[in-house]
Amino acid sequence: MSNGLEISRVEASDDGTNLKVNIEVRNTSARTLHAYATVRGMQYDSIKQVLRLLLRDREVASATGATQVHPRFAAVDPHETTVIPVTIPRELTQIDLNQKGPSPVLVRQPIHEAVTVEVEVSWSDVPFHVDPRSKAKSMREQLVAWEKDVALGRSKRSKKTIR
Repeated sequence: MSNGLEISRVEASDDGTNLKVNIEVRNTSARTLHAYATVRGMQYDSIKQVLRLLLRDREVASATGATQVHPRFAAVDPHETTVIPVTIPRELTQIDLNQKGPSPVLVRQPIHEAVTVEVEVSWSDVPFHVDPRSKAKSMREQLVAWEKDVALGRSKRSKKTIR
């Protein structure tokens, strides 16, 4: 058994409007751990029907370098479990990078068709605080430096819509 944060269960349901994902995390350490509770990126493989939810900033492209939204965090007490609820739209809209032209072409990805949901959750053993004195590091760089590790989880789901 490791000494940190583990994902013990991932459950995804479709209510017809949104996908609701409950990520159950377990703290195997003797101190409170702090985990991302905000999706920072999504990737969808329509061929394999795999949806990846990234609750981390490392290796996630920022939409714009000018603004950075502070993520929410969940505290997980020692030897306890916590559920991190995530709600996302049923469809992901992306720019089609294969299309050339004067304006971008948008493509809708039906992520509600995912059969497998994978999650990656950054965590650390100290709370995150932005250091305003750090002129050399952006908030995103501070978040990446704060990360101690990433917990991984995966789940198969039925495509049934719950209304």
